[in-house]
Amino acid sequence: RDRQAGITMYMTPVMMLFFGLYQPSAVVLYWFVGGIFSIIQQLITNYILKPRLKKQVEEEFKKNPPKAPKVAKPARKDVTPKGSANPTPSISTKKKNRNAGKQNRKKK
Repeated sequence: RDRQAGITMYMTPVMMLFFGLYQPSAVVLYWFVGGIFSIIQQLITNYILKPRLKKQVEEEFKKNPPKAPKVAKPARKDVTPKGSANPTPSISTKKKNRNAGKQNRKKK
């Protein structure tokens, strides 16, 4: 996985240079300026915001340590009879029996 990231890191600028040769200069300038802003944002996030947030989280854990989660109770109680082979009839069984008795009626 690290090898793939390294290849991507080196291949992306090469591809951008290759594409930039055949694009209008405004597109290349847009990509370049956008890349610079992305780098600046990433540096601010990694070196300013993340350490600040990490410090706040550590202080919060010292003040209020997390509690162990309680074991959840089952939502429903199983009331199925123990000896039943088929506790819930299938849909096909219900459909077979829905007109039971109608075939034996006498026609007038």
